[in-house]
Amino acid sequence: MQAKEIISSSILPLKLKDSADIALKIMQDLHVYNLPVVEKNKFLGLISENDIMNMKKDKLFVKDLLKTSEDIYIFEDQHLFNIVDYFDKHSLSVLPVLSRSKKYIGSITSSKILFTLAKSSAVRNNGGIIVLEMNEKDYSLSKISSITESNNINILSSYITSFNESKNIEVTLKLNSHNLDRLLKDFERFNYHVSASFNKENDLSNIEERYDSLMRYLNTWCPSEN
Repeated sequence: MQAKEIISSSILPLKLKDSADIALKIMQDLHVYNLPVVEKNKFLGLISENDIMNMKKDKLFVKDLLKTSEDIYIFEDQHLFNIVDYFDKHSLSVLPVLSRSKKYIGSITSSKILFTLAKSSAVRNNGGIIVLEMNEKDYSLSKISSITESNNINILSSYITSFNESKNIEVTLKLNSHNLDRLLKDFERFNYHVSASFNKENDLSNIEERYDSLMRYLNTWCPSEN
């Protein structure tokens, strides 16, 4: 999935002539803490709630904030995983999307990303979950896939979680089977540390309940992202 496919219709960019009060009101209404500044389809920067609050000036306009704005954006053809990485690295609530010719196309919100991930088929499909912990230099998806497929199980999705000041990572695998006993033994036989697994009916029903709760939350608080 590419950036242009998940643009949020609720985000309208700020103009240079807009007042800081208007910018703050829009942020509060949309439950975001930064917004893009655009003039004639040209992206000029990303201003934040903190930028406005830190400027000690009575009559403040968006044009006054561009010196402190951030030039953060993503191109329309970049993948969902790149987008998630940008949100994480820059602590954003809104990410501008540009064409390769640098024209502003729209913006993606963090809630839109969450909604997209929550509705993905890999999350919704039935199957077990295994979490492996390892040193990052030992990570090989091809080897993990080979072990998994030798047990007639397929990986529906996988993602990596890294830890600050540590060379260890967690690899979470969503699988297309509940019968994981043999696979768990094979991972241990190949010296993989299994830090968690969810394959019992009670475990999975709890996860499904949490998924349903998440979807109810998103539908209630982010109806425009549906």
